[in-house]
Amino acid sequence: MDYLKEYHLNEDDINEIKNSIDERDILEYSVHEENIRKILDYLTSKKLNIKELLKNKSYLFYTDASVLINKFNSIEEDKLKELNDNIDILDELL
Repeated sequence: MDYLKEYHLNEDDINEIKNSIDERDILEYSVHEENIRKILDYLTSKKLNIKELLKNKSYLFYTDASVLINKFNSIEEDKLKELNDNIDILDELL
């Protein structure tokens, strides 16, 4: 999961993520790096808090990047900004 450092996450952030998710998620983040990079590239372009999403919404990263990006593109910009303040609204937005 060292590739997460390229997304401005430090070692402490990565450890915090690892401690917040289960082994299956850690494996997913490692095995499907290419897909996850595409998702992270998109999420960072929208200025979303990827650390919180990686920690608390790991199921997102099981989705094909193009499918997830299409879903996010359907969300209004003001709702995306709100998402950074309240990650719990994500499920209703998608």
